[in-house]
Amino acid sequence: MTQALHQTAVFRSRLFAASLLCLVCLSSVSFSQVVRRAAMPLTTEKSIAVQLELGAIRLQLGSQNHGNAFEYEFHSTDTAALTAEYVIRDQVGRLVLQHRSSSDEPKGRRVRFNWRSLFGDDETRPTSQENLLRLLLPTDIPVELDFSVGAASNELDMSGLRVSSLTLSSGACATHLRFNAPNPIPMKRLQLSAGASKLVVAGLSNANFEELDFNGGASDVVLDFSGSELRSSKASISIGAGSVKMLVPKELGVKVKYADNFFSSFKLPEDFMQDGEWFYSGNFSEAKHVLELHISSGVGSVRLRWK
Repeated sequence: MTQALHQTAVFRSRLFAASLLCLVCLSSVSFSQVVRRAAMPLTTEKSIAVQLELGAIRLQLGSQNHGNAFEYEFHSTDTAALTAEYVIRDQVGRLVLQHRSSSDEPKGRRVRFNWRSLFGDDETRPTSQENLLRLLLPTDIPVELDFSVGAASNELDMSGLRVSSLTLSSGACATHLRFNAPNPIPMKRLQLSAGASKLVVAGLSNANFEELDFNGGASDVVLDFSGSELRSSKASISIGAGSVKMLVPKELGVKVKYADNFFSSFKLPEDFMQDGEWFYSGNFSEAKHVLELHISSGVGSVRLRWK
């Protein structure tokens, strides 16, 4: 507890000092986009928990092996605000990032700078890029991720990360989530939700999840279960007025339970056979690994294809 309070106090004091410096410089800085970078070195952390609440800002997530708990590069105009808090508690580094768009700023307040580097801040010349956050997380300890992303185009590359849990909620945006390399540790929870958005998830067999839970509204969703390390797993998929396309490698056996709806559309490959309430792929009895799907649809469309 003492260590956590100390880390928080140090963080806030640096944030306060940086904010004062920023106010001094405002008279000579034009209100165009700037870039800030920072990194926090690992100390006693055994894992990292990251919570993101982002509005109209583009997110790019990746990995790094520089011995840091996180690194960021933040592009924004002076009307955007990104707040941050990092604390170590019980050997878990907890990072919370929250973004507010300019429409959320109090009236009469022209500028709010409260996202500064933790140390070694580097402010570059203004750029013409959109609001953008590049966040890099460590490869050598487990990470637990809870992301809420808004109206932007997002690229989330989990390759190299040790992901113990992932919750992703996407609003009116386009998000591409990739597992290009096998997750070295089991993922206890993989929960995805999408509103009026486009979501593409690639390399799901590399995610090393036990159970996947997806809930979508008026969404256009692609779930690609390919990967270099296949394993048996279970997925629950619920879609409202949107569409879901599932791509499954032929090495996987598949069993599907579908909650039928008169207004929905459901299509499986020709080799699937129905037995009671279950549909089984032609290779089910011979497959080493099995994907079990529980699917429900409102007025949406569900398609499964071999890949």
